Amino acid sequence: MAEKIPKRLFIIKDLFSHGVQHAYFDTKNDRRLAIISFHNSIELFLRYALNTKSTSNNELDKMKFEEKIDEFKNKLLRNKELPYYPKIQDLNDIRNKIYHDYRIPTTEETEEFKVITRLFLEELTKEIFDLNFNDISLFDLETVRNPFVKDAYIEGLNQLQNGNNEGSMARFQRAFNEQWNSVYGTPSYDSLTRAEVHISNPKSDPVIDEIISSIDTLYMELGYSLKIIHEFIISKYHLELKDWVNTIYYGPGSFTNKRVTPEEINKMKRLLEEFIAETDDHILKDYLIERIKKYKWKGQEGKIT
Repeated sequence: MAEKIPKRLFIIKDLFSHGVQHAYFDTKNDRRLAIISFHNSIELFLRYALNTKSTSNNELDKMKFEEKIDEFKNKLLRNKELPYYPKIQDLNDIRNKIYHDYRIPTTEETEEFKVITRLFLEELTKEIFDLNFNDISLFDLETVRNPFVKDAYIEGLNQLQNGNNEGSMARFQRAFNEQWNSVYGTPSYDSLTRAEVHISNPKSDPVIDEIISSIDTLYMELGYSLKIIHEFIISKYHLELKDWVNTIYYGPGSFTNKRVTPEEINKMKRLLEEFIAETDDHILKDYLIERIKKYKWKGQEGKIT
């Protein structure tokens, strides 16, 4: 499938995915960037489809967004109405107001246009190019940097090809958690939850006791604060994805007897590939080196690619 997908469609998928990530952060600035990315993905799709089928780049350069829509309807949809046309107009209007009037989209608007953009791209990618938009993946196994992720992913594919959905799911989950740890790390705050204060106080001076107690409390609060900060800087979308990944088949340390459906394993495979593609540039090299050292210490082999 991958070799049949034009490069421009990968760029369109990347633009849309970029908007989705901004939508999940849900700040004022992120909502603006999400709307702009959704609009850009639609406009690039219109342009690429027209350029592929009928219209030159010189002609397209002279067209405004609405003119591209008209050209698309006339030449590619045989004068049928553009899917979700009123909402696409609204999206264009908000995008223009973001640029010219400092318009701040609401959370509800951003979520709505995320859905509309996905539906638009899914429907027209199928109609114009006979491709499934969800099959357009930015994932490339050859460039995956963490060898443990790569191995687990390949094992998952082998299990899937053998019809073992449960075995495949377990290995895809392992690949996800390996990638998660190599990107976000596995910080420990236990060392900050207890202050080790060595003060000679044989008579148990109340003043010294109070100081020690205050320091203990300070360390506990500092550890809690660092944990909140760490969770805050992790993408909200990735946190939600992690929750889903680790509950769909088994919880930490325990399998269930649940059967994994084809729909679930296909969704897991797609989300895993998207997660790896989005995060592989952010691998923590020190963590990965230490992970490989421990692996080699057990008499195994590993390497950084």
